[in-house]
Amino acid sequence: MHTARSIARNSIFFTGALVIQRIISSVYFWYYSNNLPGGAEDLGRLQFVLSYATLFFIIGDLGLYLVFVREASKKPVEAMRYINAAFAIKIPLFIIAGIATIGSARIFHANTSGLITLAFIWVVLDNIALFLYGALRALQKLQYESIGVLISQLVTVLIGVVSIQLSGDIRFLIYALLVATIINIAFVSFVLLKKFRLRIYPCYDSATVKFLLKSIPSFAAVAIVVKILNTIDIVLLRQFSADYRAVGLYSVPLKIVTALSLTLPTALMGAIYPAFSHLHEKSEEGLRTIFRYTFEYLLAISIPLSVGFFALGDEILRALFRDEYSPAIIPSKIILFSLPFIFLAFPTGNLLNAINRQKRTAISRAFGIIALIGLDIFLIPSFGVVGAAVALLATHILIFASDAYFIRERIAVIGGALARHAAKVILSSIIMYAALEFLSPYAQWYFLILLGCVVYFVALFIFRGINLKFLRHLL
Repeated sequence: MHTARSIARNSIFFTGALVIQRIISSVYFWYYSNNLPGGAEDLGRLQFVLSYATLFFIIGDLGLYLVFVREASKKPVEAMRYINAAFAIKIPLFIIAGIATIGSARIFHANTSGLITLAFIWVVLDNIALFLYGALRALQKLQYESIGVLISQLVTVLIGVVSIQLSGDIRFLIYALLVATIINIAFVSFVLLKKFRLRIYPCYDSATVKFLLKSIPSFAAVAIVVKILNTIDIVLLRQFSADYRAVGLYSVPLKIVTALSLTLPTALMGAIYPAFSHLHEKSEEGLRTIFRYTFEYLLAISIPLSVGFFALGDEILRALFRDEYSPAIIPSKIILFSLPFIFLAFPTGNLLNAINRQKRTAISRAFGIIALIGLDIFLIPSFGVVGAAVALLATHILIFASDAYFIRERIAVIGGALARHAAKVILSSIIMYAALEFLSPYAQWYFLILLGCVVYFVALFIFRGINLKFLRHLL
């Protein structure tokens, strides 16, 4: 049974694991970006091939994962039937995606086609792991995924660091991802078989396959636009740049935003999305309550992160990265201001999906894609990485605004409460910013981060912006 307490416990356990994983991942990114022989050029090449493979892998999923998790969450006892049928559908999709990815790479990017092929194999394996963990998510057993992501990340770092020391070839960084993902698949397969007696294998059950295929079109639109949003800017930046260096510079702030958005909101929504689907048919009031808590939590985290980085971003990047990454400072500050809109689009988008309004989720993100591509084409040739950063910020503002418009009637009852909470968070963040500006001549950036956190949360507590009821559920 989905309850606020079980959701909170799942979330805090999974969030804890993802926080650790993202810390390790971020340190690893910092390490190889500063130690690759080609510097920003090598970093840009690595990020490009991963983005290219991910972009073309759209064909290999088409939103099937979202369909599977939604239906399995409604009927957990049917999880094995859904996932086996889903794998029967995915095998031909994998083949088609592989032909498109590798074929286009050989035609348009012959010099990196080998790297793109390796990256595509990793994307396929990672998608298989995601599906297997989807069965556990439907059962609200996120603790196993928490263990799996940590094991996978540690293996990636171990192989990656050794590879850089021995060769410096970015090919071995992709090998590290491949080995870690294979181990992750073996782990989750063992858990499903031994703990839950679920035997996962492709099975063409006609009725289930037809049902999933019927549900794909609406979810496919969502999956396609999300994948494009997450990858097209890097592909376009490479297209309009003379070399891979611009992609490397852009990857620094993008890594920060990705690390944060794949930790807090992703972990939270991993627990919340099945509950949204469940409560949609059971309790409208419960659905609004969970949405409000989620929205307030993400708002209270994202805004001070953006404001804090605006105050301390120069010092942080100069201290952590080589001098060649200094041009990334301004784009980083611009991109970090998109963080609140990225965070808040998680609950709005997942709410639309859970209440069978996924077409509207797709429309919001389609607006974003049109804006992103148009702005990138217009801004990158003249402003380079800064132009790409502005385009990304404008895109995420548009996506959140569109989502908010589509759910306005459903959340109208709690709209006033959300606005009051936002005002408290913004005011507390302004106080934090003033404190950081005042104290910056007297302390190092790492001390200022701690001081900023203290000032912000004290101010938020004074303004009664901390939801004690939600904290009690977490505990």
